[in-house]
Amino acid sequence: MNEILVRYGDVTKLSKMCGCTIQSVRLALKGYVESDLATKVRKEAISLGGVEIKRRRRVI
Repeated sequence: MNEILVRYGDVTKLSKMCGCTIQSVRLALKGYVESDLATKVRKEAISLGGVEIKRRRRVI
């Protein structure tokens, strides 16, 4: 699943809108969790102006 980038402060707004923790929003936006709540968070993030990008890979 792709990552969604949002502006500074939008993670807090999303957590209040969806009634969940900030950590839940972060995990949903990173694409690590697939649930009904994560889908709701991702849709709201895109409606707030979030941008979906291909997940970056870390090279060590």
